[in-house]
Amino acid sequence: MGRKSALAVVLVCQGVLLLWLIGISGLMQFYIFAAIFGFSYGVWVPTFPALLSEFYGRHNSGSILGFSMLGPSVGGAVGAVLTGYIFDSTGSYVIAFLVGAIVTFVAAGMARFLKKPEMSEITVGE
Repeated sequence: MGRKSALAVVLVCQGVLLLWLIGISGLMQFYIFAAIFGFSYGVWVPTFPALLSEFYGRHNSGSILGFSMLGPSVGGAVGAVLTGYIFDSTGSYVIAFLVGAIVTFVAAGMARFLKKPEMSEITVGE
């Protein structure tokens, strides 16, 4: 399947699950959501660094991964506060889950069409 396709598939899965979360009505459905979402996240976590290593080499992957995770870290922090604000304003999580799903689908599309950079495009040590 390849790393890019695996990353895109699990991101699509997470986006679909966020949409499904909107209509969950029982505890068992939530448990199913949590299990599948957790599994897909568990695939995402090692796949992303492996893809970076494939693209940029193991020598550079640590610093690139550290910089790359800045976005998801800030997004996770801001997303939690923003989701709380949306719930306080609307009395519902629907908008927050829709935004999360849309962003995840965009990420899946971007992951699918990633291109390995040419070595001439990479400047090491500068």
